[in-house]
Amino acid sequence: MIGPSIIPIVVDTDNALGSANKNFFGGDVDDAFALAFLLKSNTLISSVYSVAGNASAEVCHLNNLEICAKLQSNVRCYNGQLSIQMPENKCHYLALGPLTNLAGFLKRDCSPESIWMTLGRINTLGFFPPIWPVEFNATKDLAAFQTVLNSGVRKIIVPLDIAFQLKLKPDQKDRFQSTEIGRYLWDHSRRWAWRNVFLKGRFAFPIWDLVSAVAITNPESVQTRPGRGYFFKNGLFLCDVENRPGTFHNREKAIFSFEIEIVTEIDIELVWDLFFKALQNP
Repeated sequence: MIGPSIIPIVVDTDNALGSANKNFFGGDVDDAFALAFLLKSNTLISSVYSVAGNASAEVCHLNNLEICAKLQSNVRCYNGQLSIQMPENKCHYLALGPLTNLAGFLKRDCSPESIWMTLGRINTLGFFPPIWPVEFNATKDLAAFQTVLNSGVRKIIVPLDIAFQLKLKPDQKDRFQSTEIGRYLWDHSRRWAWRNVFLKGRFAFPIWDLVSAVAITNPESVQTRPGRGYFFKNGLFLCDVENRPGTFHNREKAIFSFEIEIVTEIDIELVWDLFFKALQNP
């Protein structure tokens, strides 16, 4: 964990909030919640890169510019697909989407202090195993994923089954309505909420990347343990805490593995409290 730090954070995101007009439901909105929190919590953000994932890199770049404008932030936003601007080495890198940009930077001798990623699972049999590649941020650009994981940089993973616990629920509407940026996030999430109702029959849906954004700045909100990551042929990325009993997946069949730090617990109430407190900042 980094806690309060003067070392800046680089945010790399496939932020789809704001692009609802591009298709019927738009795209997952969690990146925008993470970005809004970081910008409003007075965290030192050196730059924001867009990456193709939930939407194209260009669309994500426009979405990043829009939310920064809403917050009157002058943070530098780059279209990652086109940018040749390298992040500074003395930074913490928060990767909220596929790892295309980060892999390219690492190949150009960028060496951040740490890399934070929201991906993988601790407890899982996979999603329709072994048919469907379950880990989007890995399988979207598998070569980039392997490049990042083979790097010697410290890597902290927030598994999806841990981040899944943080959900946006209808009864939170009043808390969002109390600030302008809260209303913006709530209103622009409605199409994604209806998608969740249509596909899963539930109004609540996870705000995955907000957990990583809060964790990187507020270590008291989560607990971490050392472990290993295992990537399997079916697209599953297993986050295995050290000394943990065996799971369904035979680790010997993993395509590759590596040492990581794993967020194993989150304080959901504290994460939401920190988020809404940040939104209240002028």
